[in-house]
Order: sequence, then structure tokens, then C-alpha cells
Amino acid sequence: LHYPLRRQRQMCIRDSFKCLFCNYKDINLLNIMNFDQLLESIGCPFSEHEVQGYMIGLLSQNLKNNYKTELDTYLKYSTNDTKCQETINQYTIFLLEMLTKKELMSSYENENSIEERILALADWTRHFYMSMSVGVEKRNIPNDMEIQNIMFNLDEIGNINQKYNLNDMENNEKHYNNIKEYVEESVYRVFDIMRKKNE
Repeated sequence: LHYPLRRQRQMCIRDSFKCLFCNYKDINLLNIMNFDQLLESIGCPFSEHEVQGYMIGLLSQNLKNNYKTELDTYLKYSTNDTKCQETINQYTIFLLEMLTKKELMSSYENENSIEERILALADWTRHFYMSMSVGVEKRNIPNDMEIQNIMFNLDEIGNINQKYNLNDMENNEKHYNNIKEYVEESVYRVFDIMRKKNE
């Protein structure tokens, strides 16, 4: 995104997170606001929606010490810069808090139009699915029928912009809310399954 659009997005993020941070006082608001700017500074090829979806996917797998390695590989950078690492660590804590409390505030909700939110949700879901696929390949995720069914459906949702013409869809708001509810409930379910597996 060009800088003015990124700046506008940061202002939206600031406003969206004001109430949320009443519950997450230990998280540095400035770090969250600057996360999108950090992605640009490190030359990350992915959008904030894609990165958040991938990070949530990694966190759902309960990778522990392997989380940072997998995330660095995905972001396609490696740095010892303290500020970068602190921002990523704080954002990770923020996402994990939301997952644990099942109060996900996803980046796609910050888009203005319903069409933009649908496309952003698709990007988010596609990269969550990518993260899960890597987990399956590396055997971090068990051969579980429920997870397989969830991944199949998320793969479909992640490609909604390629398979469907949004201009032809009636009641886009209703479709968006239904898809969003399914995605978020699926994320919580995967998170719970993986936590039980590692107990």
C-alpha cells in the first residue's frame, strides 16, 4: 500500500483497538499501530490481512519454540533489530490473547466497504489455510477428520475472489457475516483441538 493508505489504515486500527485495549492493558498500543508499517519496512511481500491470518494459523498449532522460525521464514526476513522483534513479539502476544479469550478482532474488519471486507477476509483465510497446510506437511497437525473438513472449507473461502463474482452476489453483508462467523468459529475450534492434543 502507498503511504497515505497505510496511514489511513493505521488510524482505523487505532480507533478500532481503543475499546479492546481496556481489556489488554499489558499490550503496547503503539506497537500494534506500527505493525503494518513494520511489514513495509522489512519488505514483507504480504498484506496485513495475509500476515495476521498466517500468524493466527501458527499460533493455533501451539508450535512453542518453532513459532518464531516459521514466522521468520514466512515473512522472508531475518533481523536482530530489537525494535522489530519487540513489535512482532507484542503483536504475537496480542493475537494469542484474542485467541485464548475467543475475542478475535481481525484486520479485515477495518476495511470500509463490504466488498473490500469480503476480499480481505478471503486473503486472511487463504493465508491461515497456508499456515495450516505447512503444519500438516511438517506433522505439527494430527490426521484429524474434523480439521481436514475445516481446512477444505477454508480453502474454498480463501479462493472466493477467484471463484465468485462479488458484483453478482446479492445480500453481500449477509454473506460476509455468515462466512466471517464460520471462519472465526473454525479458528477457535482448531485452536482448542491443538491445545488438547498437546496437553
